Amino acid sequence: MTTALATIAAITSAFALRRGMSLEDIERCAGLTGRELADPHARVPDRAIAGLWRALSESEPDDALTIELVRSAPLAVLGGLAHGALFAASVEEALRLLVENRSVLAERVHISLERSGDLVAVEMSHPLDDLDGGRMNEIGLGLIWRFVREVAAGPVDLIGVEFSRAPQGPKSTYQEFFNRSVEFNGRRNALVFEAEALQTRTSQASLDLFAFVLEYFQDLRARIERRSASDELGRLQRAVADCAVRGEFDTQSVAASAGVSLRTAQRIAAARGTSLTELIRSKRIEIARELLQDGRLSIEAVAELVGYAEERSFRRAYEGWTGQTPARFRRNMRGMI
Repeated sequence: MTTALATIAAITSAFALRRGMSLEDIERCAGLTGRELADPHARVPDRAIAGLWRALSESEPDDALTIELVRSAPLAVLGGLAHGALFAASVEEALRLLVENRSVLAERVHISLERSGDLVAVEMSHPLDDLDGGRMNEIGLGLIWRFVREVAAGPVDLIGVEFSRAPQGPKSTYQEFFNRSVEFNGRRNALVFEAEALQTRTSQASLDLFAFVLEYFQDLRARIERRSASDELGRLQRAVADCAVRGEFDTQSVAASAGVSLRTAQRIAAARGTSLTELIRSKRIEIARELLQDGRLSIEAVAELVGYAEERSFRRAYEGWTGQTPARFRRNMRGMI
C-alpha cells in the first residue's frame, strides 16, 4: 500500500465538507473512517485522496475546485518541507529539497527539475492521474507555486504553466491564480521558470539550519521506506494466506490476490531477501503441520488440502522441506502427547 502525508487527506476532507459532501460520503469515497482521515500523525493510502477528488470533480464539474483549495490551504499541507526550505540558500535549492523528499509527501508522486537552456521546469506526475482526472497534479503545482513565493526573498516570475489534462472550470481561474497564460491538454504538468530567477535567495537562508533540515528529512525518508517495505511484504503474506484458504498455492494466484503483477510480486519479495515461491512454501509447511496433527485426516487428505493431486508428490515435498516424512512427523507428534 502506497501512502501520502495525512495532512493532504485532512485538508481535502475538510474542503469536501465545506463543499457540501457528507462525512459518510467522504468516508465511502476515501475508504477510510473520519478518524483516520483526520489523524495528523498518520499516513493514508494515496488512492483515498484520489478517490475523494474524483467524487468532488464529478459533483461539481464546472468549478475549478483545485485552485480554490490551493488558494485557501495552509502551506503546512507540505509538512515540514515548507518551513525547512526557508533556510535554503536559494529558491532552486529549496525546490531541490522538495524534489528529493517527494516521497515524504506521497510515495508515488514524481517531481523533478528539468533544465533546457535558460529555462527550468518543475515537472510533476502521479500514477493515479486516471483516477482523479489529474486533480492531484493541479493541486501539487499550485502548492509549489505558492511554496516558491513563500520562500523567496524577492519576486520570482513564472514563464509558463502546463497541464496534461483539460481544466475543470474556467481557464481564467487558473490564469488568475498563476498570473500567466496556462496551457492544457499538453504532454506534461509543469511550472516553467528562468534559471536565473531560481537563484533568488530565500528569506531566512542559513547554512547550518539547512544542513540540519537535510539530515532530518534523510532520516524521515528512510523510515518511510522501511515502513513501506514492511507493508508491501505484509500484503504479499496476506495474499498467500488468502489463497491458501482457497487451496491456491501458485505464484500467479498470489500476485493477483495482492493486486499486483507477478513480476512486481517477485520484485517485492526479492527486495526483502526472500521469494514468492518461498513465501508460498512456508505457508504450505505451516498448514501441513497443523493438519497432520489432526489424526482424523489421512495423509492423502492433507496432501489435497495443501494443493497436491498425489499423496506421493506431497510426501516427497514434505520430506524435502522438513527432513522427515509426513508419517514420521505424525508419529513423533503422537509420541509427544
